[in-house]
Amino acid sequence: MIALIYAELGNKNKTETFLVQALEVDPQFARAWYNLSLFYAEQNKLDKAIDSIEKAEVIEDNTPN
Repeated sequence: MIALIYAELGNKNKTETFLVQALEVDPQFARAWYNLSLFYAEQNKLDKAIDSIEKAEVIEDNTPN
């Protein structure tokens, strides 16, 4: 995922942009929700981080093994 490359490079704007775009394409992409939660936690946007990780958990819980 290109967003992770931007995260490694420290480009916060593009990191968030590409994570959000990935979720617009596939709102059930649990890994993107998880990565977005980490991004928000690092930015001290804790409400958004919690919301994102909860969405990832719901998707994972509803995904068959």
